[in-house]
Amino acid sequence: MAKFESKTNSQEFAKIILEEDASAGTYIYVYESQDSKFPERDYLQDDTQTAQDICLEDHGVPLSSWVKLRD
Repeated sequence: MAKFESKTNSQEFAKIILEEDASAGTYIYVYESQDSKFPERDYLQDDTQTAQDICLEDHGVPLSSWVKLRD
């Protein structure tokens, strides 16, 4: 299960994390501020590519900004 993070977006969110889940798909977790202990928004998409495309369209996250997090 891989995780990806981007702190670059057009909505001024602190960060967005993608978390792959083999049985469900890819979760999108949106943290609105640096102080957020839990995401204020979450979404589920079929796969990571679709999640990245949604983040680009809805939140202005460039595809090149995703960084893979260590497990």
